[in-house]
Amino acid sequence: MRKTTLGLAILAIGAAASVALAGAEFKALSPDQASQRQGWTIVDVREPSELAEELGYIEGAVNISLGRILLGQGWEADLDKSKPILFVCRTGARSARAAAKAVEMGFTEAYSLDGGMVNWNAAGLKVQRVRSEEPAKPKLKLEMVGVPCA
Repeated sequence: MRKTTLGLAILAIGAAASVALAGAEFKALSPDQASQRQGWTIVDVREPSELAEELGYIEGAVNISLGRILLGQGWEADLDKSKPILFVCRTGARSARAAAKAVEMGFTEAYSLDGGMVNWNAAGLKVQRVRSEEPAKPKLKLEMVGVPCA
């Protein structure tokens, strides 16, 4: 068992690490383990602006910020509590907090992506990137074009 600076206790059990945070137990999955899962709900807990950064996001992920999760702002109403849910963030710290909160709220299978999108990218796994739109070309107004003289 090892303790991190966040006070997480991690004990490796089989294919996943069991983690306890504030009394709620959930599992941390490596990127390779998480990439093998099918039909799971993936919740990216980063701020929306972070999804456009260089790390990208996992295809099919739903973006619900950690703040909304911790405040219990009704985010869970649209999710099936009996379906496995994988929480993702940049490095794994925020997703661990989100997974612990989900367990407290009755989710039966809550997981955190160990090392977050940093490790996902390092493993060479597929990511989606926000496409930056080309700058809009200014529309010409009639008064800008001018009217030729006769």
